[in-house]
Amino acid sequence: MAKLFVAFAVLGMMLVINTQSVAAIECYVCTLTGCGDEFDASASGVTKTTGCASCTKGKVQDVVTRGCSQLSASDNCEKADVAGQEVVSCTCTGELCNSATTMRIALPFTVAVLLFHLITKYF
Repeated sequence: MAKLFVAFAVLGMMLVINTQSVAAIECYVCTLTGCGDEFDASASGVTKTTGCASCTKGKVQDVVTRGCSQLSASDNCEKADVAGQEVVSCTCTGELCNSATTMRIALPFTVAVLLFHLITKYF
């Protein structure tokens, strides 16, 4: 359980990197119902929210979350293995863009996350 907590903590940090200013957009928000890789925007657990600087999608193992961030980020995804858990964190800046099921991974941030993991594990 501690490993899963660490993975979610890193996921949270990954979702707020690369800040800049942009206009407000609308994003999907969900945690469980309808939120998986097979996204269902009409599911009861899925809502929309406005006033976001960027939309987010995160995945730890098979748990997917989608949300709204007040911090603007570039359109990309980061992937890392944190405490034995695969963590994927994506941000995008288009209207309802976090409905995507496939995403591209950005290498520089992945390296940074792995370095963070190694530093916290060995120091």
